[in-house]
Amino acid sequence: MIQPYSWTIRFDVAPELVADGFSFNDVRALEMLGRELGHADMSTELAAAVICAPHPVRVVQEQGYGPKHAQFNAQIAECNASIPNSGVVSAALAKAITLLEQVAFVSHESDGTAEVLVDLQTALALVKGEQPISDIMWQPCPE
Repeated sequence: MIQPYSWTIRFDVAPELVADGFSFNDVRALEMLGRELGHADMSTELAAAVICAPHPVRVVQEQGYGPKHAQFNAQIAECNASIPNSGVVSAALAKAITLLEQVAFVSHESDGTAEVLVDLQTALALVKGEQPISDIMWQPCPE
């Protein structure tokens, strides 16, 4: 079987849009790709997965489901179920960082390991949304 071409895509969305109900998941990603490639068969020629997403608690709280809300846990479970691959990349990067930080020679040798550690930390910040990808400053919309 020939391997498909794959993209890892990050989208930043203002909090107001999340509060209004937006949450990115695998189905939404596939539907967006399907709209762009309308001639493709979504069941055999396209696939999409959210590789990293904001923590589900943050999303559902932004949408008005506080910890005491009757649907709080159900909303978190639904969010987790819709993005099963989310966190795989960030977890792997975090484990690699932890492993390298535990190696005694990282700060004493000049073999490039310290530079790799910085690169991994930068990559993790990008994947998790902690490193900016634009100069947009998210501010509440005027009412």
